[in-house]
Amino acid sequence: MIPILQQLSTTIRNLRKFGLVVEAVFLLLGGWFLFRHKAAGS
Repeated sequence: MIPILQQLSTTIRNLRKFGLVVEAVFLLLGGWFLFRHKAAGS
């Protein structure tokens, strides 16, 4: 498994892109949970 990890590209551009994708997923999940909570409470 370690050789597979060593083949990953870890350039600044790729790491930034990964961070933005992760951030977008968390924002979507957070918004969805917030929406569901308000809809269920009213």
